[in-house]
Amino acid sequence: MDHYQGGHRSLTQQVLLQRDTVDACRLRDALNLLGERHESLRTRLVERRRQLIQQVCPSREPELDVVDLTGVRQPVDALRDALAADLRQRVPVEQWPVRTTLYRLPGRAVFCLSMHHLITDHSSNGLVLRDLRTIYEALASNSPPELPDVTWQYATWAQWQRERLAGESRRRLDAFWRDTLDGASLPMLPVRNPEPVSSGSARVHLSEPVVRSLRALARAHRTSLFAVLLAVFYTLLHQRTGQVDLTVTSLFANRARSEVAHTLGFFVNQVALRSQLDGDEAFTALVRRVRGTTIRALPHQDLPFHMLPPGIVRSPGGRADQVVFQMLDPGTTRGDMRGAHLADLEPQTRNARFDLELLVVPIGEALVTQLRYTDRIFDDPTARAFVRDFGYLADRLGRRPDDPVRDAISQLARTGAPPPFPTQTEEQ
Repeated sequence: MDHYQGGHRSLTQQVLLQRDTVDACRLRDALNLLGERHESLRTRLVERRRQLIQQVCPSREPELDVVDLTGVRQPVDALRDALAADLRQRVPVEQWPVRTTLYRLPGRAVFCLSMHHLITDHSSNGLVLRDLRTIYEALASNSPPELPDVTWQYATWAQWQRERLAGESRRRLDAFWRDTLDGASLPMLPVRNPEPVSSGSARVHLSEPVVRSLRALARAHRTSLFAVLLAVFYTLLHQRTGQVDLTVTSLFANRARSEVAHTLGFFVNQVALRSQLDGDEAFTALVRRVRGTTIRALPHQDLPFHMLPPGIVRSPGGRADQVVFQMLDPGTTRGDMRGAHLADLEPQTRNARFDLELLVVPIGEALVTQLRYTDRIFDDPTARAFVRDFGYLADRLGRRPDDPVRDAISQLARTGAPPPFPTQTEEQ
């Protein structure tokens, strides 16, 4: 059932909870209550006739592995390596959708809840962390946990979605995406390796002054920081490919219904965002165009990406979902990790979900921009140059948004940026 992304991609999601001390018995009780609250945490997904079927199972005693790292010479390094290895290890969702491990270090303990991506997403990870922390602390104080009701379980939403994707509503969604994406194509990046075998990560920090100028630009044009940064991404892709008509995908929470505000499950959907770029126009014109693209797409995000009309977006690799831009919500984090320990315990991100994914993560008032990639598209030096140039353009365009886009690209070339890629054909 993992054929969609293949064995080299990571489909494991982690939620981390850190405390000075953790009572293993109390943690098991908290996990049991968490499973009773969220059906997804006890939902097996089994394949029947090439379809995945949900099987909601009764609650069962959590199988908590306890790993003692107190006697290890470098316990933080050992923990980081263990978390990275866990992230690469598949969760057998056809047997049970979660894996639980408690790591004990000198002076602290870290709990890792690993889930198959088919039962959770980024927003759901934040809900799990909130609920687990609340339940654990309530058990410690011998009081009932104060949590909002889960109005719909995921199976209820899945039934609603099936009805939504039938009849006239489905025809309207299909018509919108046909009109929007007719003739669209992914950025024609060169294919280095038709069968990717490895993945990597490169990052750049956008400083607080850079982010302030980008936020000011967003406010001036009544749009979001997401739209401004996506416009920067389009600019860089235009510089690399020469294309003026660019389509990338982004991940949206897909939680428009209030009934699923506190529901755990895989709701996120990829949405194709297409925009045109004119190098003679000011960057502000591109920002406005991206704003309109996003606003029009959002009401039509109910259609799952894999149900788009076949062949509607051309791609050099045959798939239309492999160039991704994503900006995380600062309100949900990967784990309850405080202070300097956050950097210490961030796992090695050598497992890319897509061929090219630019991920923007708010850290305080700054932003960390991380490029995740496979060797199908980039080698490590090319990736480092790509993310470096994104940082340069974010700074330059944020400070001088009324300049023509071509001016920023010309200035980028003077910094030693790689020349555009050779023109790609669809067969490549």
